[in-house]
Amino acid sequence: MTIQIGDTVFVPRKLLGEDAGEHSPFRRSIVTGRRDRSITVQCGDEPESEFIATRFIHKRLGVAVVRIGDYSEYKFLDPLYKSVLQFCRILLPDDHVTGFQLRTTLELRRFWELNHGAFEQVIVIGHGARNGLCFGHQNVGVDDIRDILEVPDATPKEFVSLCCQTGRADFSREFSRSPIVKSVIAPFESIHGCLASLFAQHYLNKRLLEHKTITVAFKKARKQLSGSATFRLWINGNLKTN
Repeated sequence: MTIQIGDTVFVPRKLLGEDAGEHSPFRRSIVTGRRDRSITVQCGDEPESEFIATRFIHKRLGVAVVRIGDYSEYKFLDPLYKSVLQFCRILLPDDHVTGFQLRTTLELRRFWELNHGAFEQVIVIGHGARNGLCFGHQNVGVDDIRDILEVPDATPKEFVSLCCQTGRADFSREFSRSPIVKSVIAPFESIHGCLASLFAQHYLNKRLLEHKTITVAFKKARKQLSGSATFRLWINGNLKTN
């Protein structure tokens, strides 16, 4: 991520000496200076900040919660989708949270074309297999999903799949090599919906509220839950292990 003077960025409130208990843990700020891997920012007419490490800074801020599946699957997918979506709305203001329910790849393509610039984290909820995602009663492979998502000017995203078995190499290794993917976190085996929801919440909490790196947030979220070690982290085709 390249940050230049004059850029609009989102800065953790606690690093600006503000109350972290506000609804949004971030302040929209303007970059006023840069030194090595640190920047100074200014919020409105307030004084310029001290230097802040760029690893804590977000150029874009937003989470998309995407539910893929048949409408008849409300008993399992709907509670999982709603639990993750409502947590995100507690974590961030509504205008930084996008929820979308779809059944087909055509709907996914249209959603992505219109909204891909609005978020940095994508939580995928649905049914999966070791080599793809289930759209209705059709299994869609990783190559077709990459073809849909690799649109011009899309920035790399952090993907968290809560779909069973998508953490295997057949899917996540190939998907993580896509230029629109920063990282892929997904379960290696089948996973209960309760654990899936809690894992997503722990990861987003560590990543956004506690400002941890992807790898640290993943490790802490996985250790937080008994039985959640089935999750795997893939970056650029490589499996990241402890």
